[in-house]
Amino acid sequence: FAALRWRDVDTWQLAAQAEDDDGTFDYDAPVWSDTSLPPFGTSSPGENTVTEVFRQAKVKRVKLVADYAELVFELPWQLQSRFSLQELTDASKTSVPPEFLSSIDGVAEGLIS
Repeated sequence: FAALRWRDVDTWQLAAQAEDDDGTFDYDAPVWSDTSLPPFGTSSPGENTVTEVFRQAKVKRVKLVADYAELVFELPWQLQSRFSLQELTDASKTSVPPEFLSSIDGVAEGLIS
């Protein structure tokens, strides 16, 4: 189980949820870059889900949940509210500054350690 959530004021909104290892969220899957794909799933247990939040909401902070471990990180203030999660995950094709990408290389390590 893995989920990406976006925080608006005091509420976390589900952006994406990976429950089934069916290739939907593979490294090169279209979900990361294809903006024409419609939202799918209902966030039920065992079901992969992507909501409009993933594609449209401009984020300030993100919560990553994997196997019930949680990691919350905040974007640098210069980048807050400028990019959606989809734009951040497809950063090679967006205007996300390279220095931001290198600054979050260790984010997943924080979840594992």
